[in-house]
Amino acid sequence: MTPGYTLWTLASTFHPQAEQTFNSMDNHADPGGNYPEVVIHDETSALMPVYDPIGILGELWARYRSWEGGINAEAALFFLSGYQGDPIHGQLRLAPRLPNRWPFYHLTGLPLGGSRVDLHVERTGLAAIRVRVVLHGGSPVTARVTLPGPELRTASLNGTTLAPGTRLGERWGGTATDLGELTLAPGENRLELTFVETIP
Repeated sequence: MTPGYTLWTLASTFHPQAEQTFNSMDNHADPGGNYPEVVIHDETSALMPVYDPIGILGELWARYRSWEGGINAEAALFFLSGYQGDPIHGQLRLAPRLPNRWPFYHLTGLPLGGSRVDLHVERTGLAAIRVRVVLHGGSPVTARVTLPGPELRTASLNGTTLAPGTRLGERWGGTATDLGELTLAPGENRLELTFVETIP
C-alpha cells in the first residue's frame, strides 16, 4: 500500500516525481499482480519476517492482501486521470496526463452516482492533447480541470476558448495549470489543449 499512497500523494500535488513513481509500481507486484504489505526498499521484494508459502500466516506482514492491490490500482488510476467524482453535488475533478509519451488512453465507466463517465485522452501533436469527457447521464456536471505538464498556450471546450488558467506547483517550478470549474453537458465534451513546450 505504501507505493500506492506515495503515488497518490505525489500525483495530487503535481510533484515532478509522480511519473517516476508511477513507472515503479510494477516493481512491487509479483507476476500475478499481487502486492505485499511491506517491501524491501532496495530490491522491492516482499518482506516477511517468517516465510509462509501461502502468505497468510497470522497477523505478520502479509504476502497477499486484496486491499494492497486495490489501493495501488486506485492510485495508478488517479495518477492517470485525477478523477474524483462527487455525485451528491454533481461535480467531478480531472487532472489527465499522458505519461511516458503514450499516444492515448481510454478509461470507461468511471462511477458518478447512478451514471458513468468515460475519459479519452490522446496526444494530437508534440505539444497538444485532446481530452474527451463523455457523461452518461441526463444532467450537466461541474468539473474542476487541472492539467499537469507545461504551461498552456491555448485551451478550448467544445470550440469555446477558455481563459489560460492558474499555474500550480510553483514550489517545483510550475507543474500544472488549473482551468477552474467548467460545465460539462451530457454526452461528449471535447477539450483541445496546446502547450508552450513539448509534452514529455
